[in-house]
Amino acid sequence: LAAAGLFAGGPCPAAEFLANDVSDIARWTSQAQPGDLITLRDGEWPDVDIRFKAFGTDASPIILRAQTPGRVLLTGNSRLRIAGRHLVVDGLVFTNGFISSGDVIAFQDTSTFMATNCRVTSCAIVDYNPPADTDDTKWISLYGLSNRVDNCYLKGKRNLGSTLVVWVESGPDTPNYHRIDHNYFGPRPSLGGNGGETLRIGTSDVSMNPSRTLVEHNYFEQCNGDVEIVSVKAGENILRHNTFMESEGGLCLRHGNGSVVEGNYFLGRGLPRTGGVRISGEDHRVVNNYFADLTGTAARAPLVIMQGLVNSPLH
Repeated sequence: LAAAGLFAGGPCPAAEFLANDVSDIARWTSQAQPGDLITLRDGEWPDVDIRFKAFGTDASPIILRAQTPGRVLLTGNSRLRIAGRHLVVDGLVFTNGFISSGDVIAFQDTSTFMATNCRVTSCAIVDYNPPADTDDTKWISLYGLSNRVDNCYLKGKRNLGSTLVVWVESGPDTPNYHRIDHNYFGPRPSLGGNGGETLRIGTSDVSMNPSRTLVEHNYFEQCNGDVEIVSVKAGENILRHNTFMESEGGLCLRHGNGSVVEGNYFLGRGLPRTGGVRISGEDHRVVNNYFADLTGTAARAPLVIMQGLVNSPLH
């Protein structure tokens, strides 16, 4: 009866493919169907450029995962690009290497082929820095629509460039609805200037456009790269239930309107330059946040409301 049902058009069981090298990944992703698993063998993968391009479904995503979580080590000049729909990347670690430009993980393959409803979960990027701190790299870049980064471990970024960036479209009504949740953002030393944000949403030139990104239940520890630990440069985001521990700077609504900052904890423990929330723009709601033992002043104070400029240019 099972065989008869199968040949009559019943659902086929998902397939699992074991990848031993990057050519296997390319081969299996080109063949993968919704619900299939592509498993990377344990061990070190030096200098691999993984392009995970496929099309799953909401009920049956295609999964690229470590054979054993935490034991697939992407080293050297490795990077990952995700493009398509309903894809999941699970359990990979980037360490003992660096890229000199671009993104370690990008939710796009090209500017016209991006990710939609894709997810990076339980992955890590640790001390993945080029020799020159002036080289601009991003560890994770969110493009596309309705993507998610969760339960990841991001620690030790030293060079120029935000740890995680949400890229907002230039169109006036093109929100991206990304979700960033339950991640650990570990120590990041002071860069000594601009460009060392841990999390940035948008850019000044598109800041009047909505992003509608949800940032919740993340832990920021000793994130000292920039006075703006979180820099919001787009509209209508929700940032809630995050904890900022011993971090120099604050959560900054830098450009854009209509965001909500709710239920976050800012714990300075008396350390220098620890701050809270800085507000620019209009129609924000900053409610039910907890500020303790913060010592920052001026732009790093526990609560800063900027007076603003009429018709301020978007830069």
